[in-house]
Amino acid sequence: MTAATASRNGRPGNAARRLGGGPGAGAARAGRRWALGQRPAVLLGIAALALIVLLPLGSVVLQAVFPGLFQSPPSYRFDPTALFQVLSSAGDARMLADSFLLSLGAGVAGAVVGGALAIVLGRTDVAGRGIWTALIWCVLLLPSFLYAEGWTFLLQRRGLLSDVLHEPAWMQRVFATPVGVGAILALKFYPFAFLTVGAALPWLGGEHEAAARTLGAGRARIWWRISGPLLLPFAVSGAAMVFADVLSDFGVAITVAESHRFPLLTYGIYSAIYDVPTNFAGAGAFALLLLGAVGAAVAAQSLLLGRLPHGTIHTGFRPAARVGLGRWRAPVTALVAAFFALSALLPVGSVLLESVLRSGGFSAAVEGWTPWNYVDLFTPSGAHALGALLYSLRLAAVAATAAVAFGTALAFLGTEPGAGWLGQVLHGVALWTISIPGIVLAAGYAFFWNQPWLVPLRLDLYGTVGALLLAYLAGATPYVLRFQLSALGQFDRRLLGAGRVLGAGPGRLLLRIVLRLLADGALSLWLFVLAGTAFELPASEFLYPSGHPPLAVIVNHYFNQWAYGTGTALAVTAAAILIALVLVLRALLRRLLPGVPAAEPEAAAPGPRGRRAARARGAPAADPAAPFGPAALE
Repeated sequence: MTAATASRNGRPGNAARRLGGGPGAGAARAGRRWALGQRPAVLLGIAALALIVLLPLGSVVLQAVFPGLFQSPPSYRFDPTALFQVLSSAGDARMLADSFLLSLGAGVAGAVVGGALAIVLGRTDVAGRGIWTALIWCVLLLPSFLYAEGWTFLLQRRGLLSDVLHEPAWMQRVFATPVGVGAILALKFYPFAFLTVGAALPWLGGEHEAAARTLGAGRARIWWRISGPLLLPFAVSGAAMVFADVLSDFGVAITVAESHRFPLLTYGIYSAIYDVPTNFAGAGAFALLLLGAVGAAVAAQSLLLGRLPHGTIHTGFRPAARVGLGRWRAPVTALVAAFFALSALLPVGSVLLESVLRSGGFSAAVEGWTPWNYVDLFTPSGAHALGALLYSLRLAAVAATAAVAFGTALAFLGTEPGAGWLGQVLHGVALWTISIPGIVLAAGYAFFWNQPWLVPLRLDLYGTVGALLLAYLAGATPYVLRFQLSALGQFDRRLLGAGRVLGAGPGRLLLRIVLRLLADGALSLWLFVLAGTAFELPASEFLYPSGHPPLAVIVNHYFNQWAYGTGTALAVTAAAILIALVLVLRALLRRLLPGVPAAEPEAAAPGPRGRRAARARGAPAADPAAPFGPAALE
């Protein structure tokens, strides 16, 4: 007797009972088991993220208003004296105002420059698009302290522009002012705005422009009335990202700004920690103000995005065509080339040139060039520097592997239907923690993991490699989590549902389906985290174990000792190793997984079929709050 003929009055037959009530019941049971095991895992992941990010952060911020909270015995008395002292001090108040105004100006300038470049490179036939995009990634991945030193080498007295090009003295004076520092920061961080707007351009279908052209609108009017408003939310998001990154940057603050007696907010936190005696209350006050400013930027971004019209993007059926520049192609290409010569080639070239010079100053004489800065790294006298390089690469590889594994697994669990409201909490935590400045997180680690009550528990990690690795992990995981949440939002969930019906557990689904389909994006994230962590400065400066300084600390030490040749040679060697590692690993991945695409083709360049498929699986068109994901790391 079959299940079909034996089923009367809604009661399944024996065959159906042997199958567990039919395919629908099996799917339901698998879904219930999955949900029961999934929510505790998501909750545990959120708790782990809070432990490595929120607890150290809260410990240093609370010092601003509860200075006796971590004393023995603790005092719970509310005392905002440190906060009032910072706000009432003329020097500190000026530092706060300068930092805010400089970040605001750099954010606007970076958004304008980055958005304009994204439109020119993404929607016109300007020559050399691949070269310019590669240079943008060079600027993005170059550490800010090294980028600032490159400009210092150019514009200092007896620098390249002074000795060789005989630049006027007013350029040196402008370089030493807030305007010069702000220009350097804008040129360093505009790639975030470029990626933000560039990620939205492929989803800006050509049907809007075609309809406007049939009504007689010209190109300028189309961009002013249609394309521009659709891209405005992403430009606002890019400006907020540049503002937050400039405000929380530590590399330029400890190099150019400090050397020209123009202290910034992040350097105020650094000075408070390294003062004798240590002023944790003052550091907490500075950190609270910095977090407040970054939080205000994020809130303003959300408010503006809620008021701006961005719901009509990704509704069309054909991609927009590139605009032919015609006789303007050569002038526009020359203008773009001039900009990249200023923003990338000059500072990067000055670092390369300094690495082969004998002394701290530039010289056009051939006898001033020497390869010994590189050779010394591989001699007994340079063993310390080369050891720091290899030490940082090992730590960065461990931190990148842990961050990608933890962030991907947590994003996978958080995007499953069984996660429920915990998935929304996870999205909120990822969005908020990604905006925490690295200097504040490093200060929190220096304070929290140095508490006496941790000694009996053997958790006093300050001064150990464990604290440094945890700080690297805490700084990288929110980025991985946010990018993977965006990538998994475009994932076809039916594959996972079929796997669960066939009895696959979460670990097997993650390894056999999710990771294979996201392998290239995960590798891009791993390489991105590796490069950023190898040159990470705030956590390295605060937390490195005694006698084992990481790469960024050694390079910055050489700069402080005016040994620019050795410092830049070490930095260039590390960059060359990272670039070689990127090329080798990407080649191996394509050989091992030849079927894995370099990026999700429908998300990277949506055509008519891609957009229909994306709508069919419910994928979001573009998220201004998370404007670039693994596909953008290509």
